[in-house]
Amino acid sequence: MPGRCLSKKGFRELAALQPPIYPGSYPRSSPGKIVLLTSSGRRLGYDEYVDTSVPSHQLRNVVLLPGIPGTRLFTHPSVQQRGFVPSWRLVVLERPGIGLSDPPSANYTYTDFVSDFWEFCALLGLRRVAVIGFSSGTPFATAIACVQPPSSTTSAAATATVNAHTNTNTFKSTNNNSITTTHIGSLNSSAPTSSAKPSSITATTPCCCADDALSAALLATPAPTAATSAAADSTAAGAAAPRAVLGPAATEAVTATTVTSTVTATAAAVPTLQPLHNQALSTAQGQTEPGQGLVEGVALVSAIGPPNTPNKGRGMALVFRFGFWACAHAPSIVGWMVRVKASALRRRPLNVLRKSFAPYNAKADVAVLKRPEVERMFLESTLELYGRFQEDAVIREKLLFAARPWGFNIAACGLPVAIWQGAQDRGCTAAMATYLSEQMGPKARVHVVPEQGHLLYFDVWHEVVDWLNGLART
Repeated sequence: MPGRCLSKKGFRELAALQPPIYPGSYPRSSPGKIVLLTSSGRRLGYDEYVDTSVPSHQLRNVVLLPGIPGTRLFTHPSVQQRGFVPSWRLVVLERPGIGLSDPPSANYTYTDFVSDFWEFCALLGLRRVAVIGFSSGTPFATAIACVQPPSSTTSAAATATVNAHTNTNTFKSTNNNSITTTHIGSLNSSAPTSSAKPSSITATTPCCCADDALSAALLATPAPTAATSAAADSTAAGAAAPRAVLGPAATEAVTATTVTSTVTATAAAVPTLQPLHNQALSTAQGQTEPGQGLVEGVALVSAIGPPNTPNKGRGMALVFRFGFWACAHAPSIVGWMVRVKASALRRRPLNVLRKSFAPYNAKADVAVLKRPEVERMFLESTLELYGRFQEDAVIREKLLFAARPWGFNIAACGLPVAIWQGAQDRGCTAAMATYLSEQMGPKARVHVVPEQGHLLYFDVWHEVVDWLNGLART
């Protein structure tokens, strides 16, 4: 039962917020969308904000990787108020184990995430993208900038949709509610595209990316063989294959057995397949090899540097310095600390959230946290994450960025990278950003803002938007 862990004080604190955040509404099953990764059978959750006044092929594709709590509910107050960023398709991606995303294997790495990222982009038709990382999302964004996209990702992603025809199947969930979901069909290159659909954070209906112009972009399928026809007949008979892109509620009915059997059967039946891609962008802006995506630039805000950053603790709050030490030398302590905090957040989320920001005591951070819309955004994501008891994802991410080397070559970055860092940040220090910029090479630039702290994201957002738009113009 959502909200069952709240204490009476916690309930009253939430109910007093204006506009109120209803304690019984978390964790949310919507708004949000889900992509099924065919390479692993895991799901990735996301939400998106689309400027529908701009033709779909002219939209800027931008993927946001928030910090912790990094759910799809975290964007920027201006995005929530307006419903979109002008000329953008902004996708807020939930990393594995967070929100609607399934947890990964125990040995998951940043390189594995890059593979997931490109498969996710292929399934959504995001051929050319820009990336924004904030706080704990910055190491993942850094990996995207430094690790080459795998050549086979999009081909594997497209495999799940080979047998799917443009029809509607009804699944029965465990509570006997009927859930209707549309499969991605067999599309040809001359098919018209529909207009992009906006996805508001207040939406309540699970939505399907098959409607989007970018995700509906042209999936070439080979002529059906006996094997594929048999697979299609089996699907029509009731053994419905999982779709590549699902509404959140519908995915509850897709079991791991179905995912594995369908992907295996499809891969055996179809040896070659053209990948999903955004034809309008690839035609107008230059094509890349099948399976290859293109990142136009990466923006990092409040960036975390690698564990070997010299003098990274200079200016860092004692609690964070201890946290970095514990990740490297006593990870069991980190797990205990996260679980204790998670339990407290479930009882009195607003009170504990405010206390957790106390070490970020720069004047600018204090001022940002007094904005009701900012506190509400953090609170909604906190309730979503810990309402789902997903502290394992928090522990995993902390150990990934602080316990050991990141496992990829930062110097291999050849993309434009801009870093915004607060000089008064007591968690992600200026030394981290400076070292990261130096390691990434001449195309990386760091902007250390003198009077800003960790939460400068909320004040430099429009600078980030302008920088990414400038990349598109050049």
